[in-house]
Amino acid sequence: MHLSNAWLPAPVAEEARKEAEAFRSVVRSVRESWKRNDPDSVQETLKWISVVDLFLNAKSDISSEDVKELIEFGFEFFHSSQDMQAQASWGHLLNRLLKKNRKKNLSLSINWRPFYDTLMQMHFKRNTGPEGWRLRGRHLQVMTTLIKRCRKFFPAGSSSEIWTELNGFLINPWSHSAFEGAVFLSLFLTMNQENQHFFSSEWIEKCFGIWESVPNCEYWNMQWLSIFARSIKHCELIEWRIFLPRLFTHFLNNFQVSPSYGLKSEQFLIRRPQTLRSLFDRYGSNSNSIAKSIVYLLKHSTETQQYFQTFVDKLEQFFHPSNGGHWTYSLDFFFWRLVILFEKHLSFQTSNNKKEGIKEENTSSMGKLARETFCKTVLRLMDRGQYSKYEGLSDTVLKAISILSYVEPSLVLPFISSRFHLALQTTTATHQLRIAISSVASAGRAFVLFSNSKDSEGLIAKFLSFALLALDANDPPKTIAAMELICSIFSSISVEMIWLSEWLDEFFSRLFLLLRNIESNDIVHDGLKLASAKPTFLSEDNSYYSLMLQIILGKLSPPLFKQAMDKISHFVIQNFLPGITNEIGKLCSACVGTDSQLAGPHLINKIIKTTISSLKEISVENHNNEMISQSLEMVTGYHLRILLSAICRAGDVLINYQNELKEILSLTFKAPSWKINQAGGTVLLFLLRSLIFYYPVEQYKSLAKISSVDQWISTKGYKNGETESETEYSVPKWHIPNNSEVLFANELLEIHLKLASDDLVTTCQDKILSNSGAEKDYIKVTLLRIKCCLNGILSCLPDFKNNEKCNYFSIAGSLGATVGSSHLRERISQQMHSTCQYLLKERVDDSILLELSINIMDTLANFGSKEYEEYCGKDRRVLNADSLMEPPFNFIHSSHSQGHKRPRWVLVERSYMNNIWRASQSSYHKFRIEKNIIPSEYIAHLMQDLLTLSLHNYKGVRFLAVKTVCRILKRYPSLISNCMVILAEKLRNKKTEEHEVLGSCKLLSSNILLRHLNTDGVVFSSFIIGLLESFHHESLKSQEAITGLFVEFNKNYAGIPVGWSKNSVDQIQINCAKLDEIQINCSKSDDQIQINCSKSAYQIQINCSKFSDLVSKIRLLNFSSTTLKWRYSLMADRILLLLTLPYKNNNSNFPLNLHAETTGHFSKNLKSQLPQSRMLSISALNSLLTSQNNPSTKQTLSRILLQENQETLKDIFTELSFLHEDSESDDSSNHKSLFLTQSSTNEEITLFFYDFCASWPRTPNWAFLDSFPNNTSFNPRLARVFKRLIQECGTDILDIFQNMIEKFSCEDERSKRSVASEALAGLLHSNIIRSNNKWVDERINYILNESSFESINEWADCILYAVTGKGKDGNEIPLLRKNILECLVRREKGIKAGFVAKRYFFILIAFNEISPAGMSSDEVGLHEEILEELIGDVNHLSPQVREVVGATLCVVSSNLRYFAFSNKNDQSDKVASLLNLILKFVNSKEYTDNINQTETMFHFMISCLDSGKSSFLLDMVVSLIYPVLSLQDTTNKELAKLATKAFEALSWRIFPRPFLESAIEIILSSLSDSNWRIRYASLTYLEAFMFRHTFTLQESEKSRIWDGIKKLLSDNQVEVREHATKVLASLMKAGETEFSKTFREESYSTAALIINTKNHRLINRSTLASRHGVLLALAASVLSVPYDMPSWLPNHVTLLAKFITEPYPINITVTKTVAEFRRSHADTWDIQKSSFTEDQLEVLADTSLSSSYFA
Repeated sequence: MHLSNAWLPAPVAEEARKEAEAFRSVVRSVRESWKRNDPDSVQETLKWISVVDLFLNAKSDISSEDVKELIEFGFEFFHSSQDMQAQASWGHLLNRLLKKNRKKNLSLSINWRPFYDTLMQMHFKRNTGPEGWRLRGRHLQVMTTLIKRCRKFFPAGSSSEIWTELNGFLINPWSHSAFEGAVFLSLFLTMNQENQHFFSSEWIEKCFGIWESVPNCEYWNMQWLSIFARSIKHCELIEWRIFLPRLFTHFLNNFQVSPSYGLKSEQFLIRRPQTLRSLFDRYGSNSNSIAKSIVYLLKHSTETQQYFQTFVDKLEQFFHPSNGGHWTYSLDFFFWRLVILFEKHLSFQTSNNKKEGIKEENTSSMGKLARETFCKTVLRLMDRGQYSKYEGLSDTVLKAISILSYVEPSLVLPFISSRFHLALQTTTATHQLRIAISSVASAGRAFVLFSNSKDSEGLIAKFLSFALLALDANDPPKTIAAMELICSIFSSISVEMIWLSEWLDEFFSRLFLLLRNIESNDIVHDGLKLASAKPTFLSEDNSYYSLMLQIILGKLSPPLFKQAMDKISHFVIQNFLPGITNEIGKLCSACVGTDSQLAGPHLINKIIKTTISSLKEISVENHNNEMISQSLEMVTGYHLRILLSAICRAGDVLINYQNELKEILSLTFKAPSWKINQAGGTVLLFLLRSLIFYYPVEQYKSLAKISSVDQWISTKGYKNGETESETEYSVPKWHIPNNSEVLFANELLEIHLKLASDDLVTTCQDKILSNSGAEKDYIKVTLLRIKCCLNGILSCLPDFKNNEKCNYFSIAGSLGATVGSSHLRERISQQMHSTCQYLLKERVDDSILLELSINIMDTLANFGSKEYEEYCGKDRRVLNADSLMEPPFNFIHSSHSQGHKRPRWVLVERSYMNNIWRASQSSYHKFRIEKNIIPSEYIAHLMQDLLTLSLHNYKGVRFLAVKTVCRILKRYPSLISNCMVILAEKLRNKKTEEHEVLGSCKLLSSNILLRHLNTDGVVFSSFIIGLLESFHHESLKSQEAITGLFVEFNKNYAGIPVGWSKNSVDQIQINCAKLDEIQINCSKSDDQIQINCSKSAYQIQINCSKFSDLVSKIRLLNFSSTTLKWRYSLMADRILLLLTLPYKNNNSNFPLNLHAETTGHFSKNLKSQLPQSRMLSISALNSLLTSQNNPSTKQTLSRILLQENQETLKDIFTELSFLHEDSESDDSSNHKSLFLTQSSTNEEITLFFYDFCASWPRTPNWAFLDSFPNNTSFNPRLARVFKRLIQECGTDILDIFQNMIEKFSCEDERSKRSVASEALAGLLHSNIIRSNNKWVDERINYILNESSFESINEWADCILYAVTGKGKDGNEIPLLRKNILECLVRREKGIKAGFVAKRYFFILIAFNEISPAGMSSDEVGLHEEILEELIGDVNHLSPQVREVVGATLCVVSSNLRYFAFSNKNDQSDKVASLLNLILKFVNSKEYTDNINQTETMFHFMISCLDSGKSSFLLDMVVSLIYPVLSLQDTTNKELAKLATKAFEALSWRIFPRPFLESAIEIILSSLSDSNWRIRYASLTYLEAFMFRHTFTLQESEKSRIWDGIKKLLSDNQVEVREHATKVLASLMKAGETEFSKTFREESYSTAALIINTKNHRLINRSTLASRHGVLLALAASVLSVPYDMPSWLPNHVTLLAKFITEPYPINITVTKTVAEFRRSHADTWDIQKSSFTEDQLEVLADTSLSSSYFA
């Protein structure tokens, strides 16, 4: 039994033992509820899911055999059902079952193929079903999570099958299918023990090749990082050592940090396709995969530690607060996952070692040395990120501290202590103090354990003493951190320390001062302190104030507690602090909760006497008919609120004061003040709960008797009564009500519930009080008394009696002792029903009375709902704080456990919350699963009243009533049908008022009602008709509400009702509650349903219940008489589409002509004058029209399109052109979809537009050329509609389509040309026209010759669509592709530059879409042919032509290279001519003389790097490095701009060998170039180059690069020298330890030698450069450590300062470097200056602008 259940109150714990048998019964019922061939049985299984969830949430002790049986049934059902909602629900349950039992041996075998088929069928086919996107998104999320959970159960051979199936997707790495293949591979590939033989080093090498074929794509990296991370974790036989350089290179570059301030970041330009963006939208996975890989690589190889340290060297600087950027979030997530995964791995290792009896020193991985090295490395990141401006990173550091302090305390604890003392002494960064205190709090227990092992308490006492000083009312964050520190330390100590008594005196002094200071900030009005409306920071959810008081008082011995009790009592009674009532109340509550027997006479008694005295004064004033003073009202309210806090857990102590408490309640409810009445009601509520509820007492007391450290425990240490320690795991002490308490509670209920409700009915019926105001006040106070009584006893008052006997039992749960009876609940319900009728008749505008009534009816009807609200409202952040959790491992004492350890009181508190939740759920689901349990008639009465109130005129009343009705319907599903029919009729009724429409829409849009639609055909029909016939409600609010309801319906649409999918839908059945007020008469022969409500005015008739009737009714609706009715026409069309879609592929139960008529209807709507209708028609036709020829559909469409002598088609083209009006704008940023070109006014009604279209184009769109317009209005959905129309009608409409395309192509308006381009694209891709058709050639020629340049993108997209591959993977070649390509390539060359540019642009777009691996010989020939032509145009005079030539060269050459790579037999280099041209160009070095060719080469290079195609063109890219570096600062602005763009793209490229060697040689030669600007640019590039290739460069190569940079320190050009200094400082800052140390020592010794040389001022120019270089080397060393103070730095900076007397530019360098040193060390200079001697400080003072700074 789980600890949370074993520690339940004794009566509940005993009942919980029956849950195993109850779960077995549930599993049996689930199996029996499903019949494979009965669609209705699907819904029968769904009702059990929430019941199974109960057992999982309750942590019930259930059998593994039962769990396995349920899982096997769940998978059988999941794969058999085609219902998306059912699959989503069962998938969610299976996920939970597999997660909860992941460590148990379930022995399951699950096939991967059904999951893959379901995923493809429901989410990745061209046209998905009609389900709403919210349901679809939930289903996909459940599916992906379920597949991940099931991977471990895939049988042997699955990995090979998955790879074989998905490898075909990866053939073309530049297509979107490759992205899909990588996603599926990452999702499905299993690496369990049965499939280990599949994975080898050769397979890893193959994966690397595929991964690196698409560089700099974040989504692509995400998938492969995930695959590699799981491979590293599970595939231990692979020799990972050989892959470390490549892995860490990818890890480092994935964070997209900028190693140089001169370079742009975020150069990952290739984006994932839109389909995957909407389906697989994950963030942070890259950082998680990298962290997982590193943690498990550390396990596999000792060499990994060295790589990891270098990795941290590079990233450390980006954790610093001054170096934040967009990368901070990803670094934070990486750091968090790194620590968490390290914790998990170490926990798993220590657990295994404990089981197998392996000693710590014999551990094979993560031994003492490995842990120490890891902690040292991570501490550097913690040091940088601790004070980050991004709060998430500083919180992550605290999390890391709470874990690592138990791993290597000798490293981590001194680090925390030093930072704490540093923060105390820092005056310029006071915000660091709060974080430093929180750091100590996170490691509080580790400090206690470590100090205890060292027999030292001084450090703990010091921390606690400072915590008292940090209690500051003016600094809330610091105060909260100090309280957390106190909680952390006091939770760990068990016995009194020597210093505790003195500390306690100081604590209360500081606490009382804090409370007074907070209270003094409250508002003062007329001499009175008024309690502020806003609570203080001590009352916020994340405050440790209350917890601190409870822990401290709970740890005290009786003498000390009595001493504290006297101080607190004196403070509370003697001070009047209304501004901090909650804080004073929590102080009293902590005292009473610690020892109620002692607190009774010392505190409760005094508060009671004070309260009675104040109330009696009010009574006297009221008796004399005097208005009570504001001060007396405030004082009395203050005392009442203090009293209710003091008695909340007083228990049987209150029996001693029952007469006084009764008097207080009596006086309170008689007081003529609503504030006092409310306070008295709350006292009554807490009094009842204190008497009859179960709650833990004395849970904060320590059980340890000898040790000074309190033992923390783990829930996993308790199993079947066998525990690690009997003392810590002993059952906590609970308050179990005795007879006296129950008797007292019943007396209070008799007075304030039973008699009050009787008086209420008498007052309402007999109208005893003639004064209307007095009557209202009396009713209000009486309702308040009833409400507080019911909320005080909650489920302790038995539920309504059921009409049927049932032995329902799921989980045990009880909130406390039973009081009252079911009869009392029924009596109160009946009286509230009559009261509500009176209020609705006589006081319908009194919102306070109505809201009180709703609250009472809510408590009466929703048994257990208040408990659930209280459970959900509990803030768990404090209980789950890192400072109150010890990881499973503890290397301080080498005491490890099976799970996380927490203080005993935390687990007791969790058990208490578990009991509250159990009480709310124990009988909640019985009305859902037991058909023979009918809701009580009293529920019907309350439901009728609440339904009326949910349609009330006041919004606040409606809100509360709707919330209550939804709760009732959720518990009593049998009432939903009746409720929905009534609400639908409200929408249909013309006489319904606006507020009733608003209430109806609010109720109908709730999830509980919308989910019911697909289970009941009658309700579905009534809902649809009610929605469509609500057009007569013309107010703006009504229309907005109806529109919102329709949008919610579309989002949550789950399909047509289950019964309609049967073979015969000829009769209607209704299952409903048998209520006195509602009777339903059903006739099997007539399609008519009549509902009569005897006690209301509802008379409803619905005349369409069959599917066909509903469709006919929708189609007959006419919405053309008013201006607003177009919305309803749109709704009707949408619903018609939703009803038609499920039957488009299966017509067995579908009228033969309905699909054709629906398709024809939407085809006609293409020429509708309503833009939204045209949009919907496009979406509908994309879904309805398929490649399957339907004779009826063909006939209908042909008749429509051919009628009126082609006028219909002309009208369609014309109206569709209006959807492209935004394309007339010249705004190049206009990339809006066609479906977003609507006004904001109609956006709400069109939110439901959605349709699925496969990602188009098939390849990522990267070709945004500067000289071509980037905006396009081409819409592939519309092109697909045209294609399907042509395919459906065949050659019958071919001629008129061609004529219309010709006509609209010649129009002046761009919008009409856009429609023509879409129609032409659909026609060319339809395969209706045969190859070698002259009309196609004529159209292509027209596009090239005559088309407007502003429409070039539309025509380019047209050609792109026409050549796009067909089929799911895009591998089928369209018939006309060859014709189109030949027409483009073999077209005679034109003279005009515009013509040449357009032609090359079309070729670029078309060839980019072709899959190079599957090219035919003809396509290869066309590539070779156009390549030669392009080479001839590299010197073209037109800049536009040169740009497109460069981009097209990239596509053509990469396609040819990849084709040769895929076809191993073809060894010829088909792009040798281009390579020779580039080499000749580079060797000529006449870049500025031949500007045209240079621009073309740069365009080519930029296209290679931006498109991701550079992997097969690296020899050309490397060759062009020198020209790019050479022209960074050329006088030609256009050329310089291109060179800069190429430089930025080049800086992100990683070069594999052998291209890396070539790149190094080119860069080193550039460093010695005669042009100083080239040397300067080479230095800039080297900074990024070294960062990118940190792990792949050999030591000799690094040495050559360092030597090259060092030489430039003495360069003749001062700009080069200074830039070399910055680059060297950056390299030293980013690690390179050995090179840095050698360089630093050499520079210091050389500088020291020079400073001692005589006559150093008599130097020439060359000597000055050399001398300046020595100083710059020294400056680089100083600048490489901007915030730290290593031991060598004082000598270096002092020696640097001695050069201040040198001539220019040496003295300027000294001044700047010292100034930068001063700025970066300003925050910690008071501490760091101790590293300098007095002489050194004097030297520094001479160079400082402020002589006092270094004093």
